[in-house]
Amino acid sequence: MTSSDLPLMKDGEPFPSTMQGRWFEESEPAFELVIRGHELFMRGEREDYVRRRLITEGNEICGVQVARPFDRYDEDELCLFLSGDEMYAFSVHSVSLFIRGA
Repeated sequence: MTSSDLPLMKDGEPFPSTMQGRWFEESEPAFELVIRGHELFMRGEREDYVRRRLITEGNEICGVQVARPFDRYDEDELCLFLSGDEMYAFSVHSVSLFIRGA
């Protein structure tokens, strides 16, 4: 399956409810990721994106693949993947583990 096979989210559609809220990077708690509605904030800055695709396993939503204006290839895109109360944010350039905040 390629990323173009993943279901495309509509403009303005909120991120999945399980992803909403504040997340803190495990090894660097000052690095905060906030998902509020359809908006994504990293380190206090709003992240622009051009499209989002749902990552699913069966009927369950596991995450979202976020294409940003500067991403040239699918591998550059940011993937937000849920695992319980942890969220992994990764691309070919980096990986971070986030823990749900209060």
